[in-house]
Amino acid sequence: MSPIEQILAKLAARPVAPLHEEGVAEVVRGVLGDAGVPYSLDPFGNIIAHYRAGTPRVEFCLVAHMDHPGFEVARAGPDRSEAVVLGGVARSGLSAGTRLRLSTSRGWAPATVAALAPLRRDGRSPRFTFTTDETVGPDDWGVWELPDFEERGELLHLRAADDLAGCAVILATMAELAARGLAAGVYGVFTRAEEIGLVGASLMAKRQTIPTTAIVISLESSRHLPGAELGKGPVIRTGDLRRTFDHEAERYLHAGRELLDEMEPPLPVQRQLMYGGTCEATPFGAFGYRATGIALPLGNYHNQGADGSLEAEFIHRADLAGALALVLATIERSADPLTDGYGQLIERRIKAYRKRLCATAAPAMVGGQHHDAH
Repeated sequence: MSPIEQILAKLAARPVAPLHEEGVAEVVRGVLGDAGVPYSLDPFGNIIAHYRAGTPRVEFCLVAHMDHPGFEVARAGPDRSEAVVLGGVARSGLSAGTRLRLSTSRGWAPATVAALAPLRRDGRSPRFTFTTDETVGPDDWGVWELPDFEERGELLHLRAADDLAGCAVILATMAELAARGLAAGVYGVFTRAEEIGLVGASLMAKRQTIPTTAIVISLESSRHLPGAELGKGPVIRTGDLRRTFDHEAERYLHAGRELLDEMEPPLPVQRQLMYGGTCEATPFGAFGYRATGIALPLGNYHNQGADGSLEAEFIHRADLAGALALVLATIERSADPLTDGYGQLIERRIKAYRKRLCATAAPAMVGGQHHDAH
């Protein structure tokens, strides 16, 4: 198991839901502490690590969220209790008999879905009833009873690859930067409550906690699509369901990609509009940041299996390693001035063909006036 996979396994061993990120946050703080990377917490519980060495030309802000869809107890009862879903989960996965893992004041306890409540007219989150032998309290919450972390050949199966894989990439990046003493300026941001509306990231972006001069890179596990397929490398994300991202920010990723192209063998990188969901580049972009993204193609998005039941999410271990390589290459390449290779190519073509186009152009007559194309 590679170092980044070891970090991911540690994160995955801590069940998590929106507003209940304590276990994952503890692992994040521990890894940062072991790496010697300073960090702080903002008023909303988002974790902000900051690595800085030398005089970097540009600073980056790597962002991932710590939460994953789960549920909270809405009403505790003597025989059955009611829960409200936190985050997007297919209703087909919450059928009677679905196994749950419930966090109580006494620790973790098994629970089982009894029935799915009818859809509410107000459009609020789905609810279901469940049974358990444990005493249920109003502050209890839980997750789906699925594998924390399993290696199955080249695939890694987790209850919450989205977005613990993104957190692992950031943590591995910060640890590598600290170990190598690389001249760079990088923020590592671990946000809360993304699955219920990108809340932690939106609060941070609105407050402009991170300098607006930083290039924001969202690290996200996102539903695999044609052109963003498992095992074919990390994806330079041109946008999400809500908006396209910043071209200037994306140019830094392409500069890093050039380094990976020069490796032997080259490390593959894909590029695609990931319209399967919304990621944290969107709120940062909305509040004035230059934001782009890297996605890991994800199977069983939000635990939805092919038959509609709840299943573990899965990613390809080569894509995970590739995402780390792309981030590090992007940071390394940022030490040099950013060049626009395609813009230079356009200028060469203009120089080569301008005179011929002018010589072969038919005169343009508008209102009896001849307009000289030269």
